[in-house]
Amino acid sequence: MTLSPTHSGLARRDVIAVALLALTAFAFGLYATPIAYDDAWITYRYAYHFATGQGLVYNLGERFLGTTAPGYAVLLGALGAAAPSAIPTISAVFCVVSLVAAGLAFYAFGRTSGH
Repeated sequence: MTLSPTHSGLARRDVIAVALLALTAFAFGLYATPIAYDDAWITYRYAYHFATGQGLVYNLGERFLGTTAPGYAVLLGALGAAAPSAIPTISAVFCVVSLVAAGLAFYAFGRTSGH
């Protein structure tokens, strides 16, 4: 980010823009958190079974890959190992944090490219 000539840190407009961006992304994330479609619940089930040590499976005893996001299922399973029933909440928090980070990255990219 470009530094203000009168400050050693971020310019005031940058601070305001980043705060608004982060708050907007956070608010949108909280608003969208209860919304999960069938594909998300399929991934949550894979993650739950992975977290409880039963493998990356949808139905126990059946080795069939039916998730569109096996890497995300493994990540959620690893993060939810201590509390597998919290996997949907862990996913929501991860998504909100990712949304905020992506927004900040786009802002930083725009500022460094002069936009």
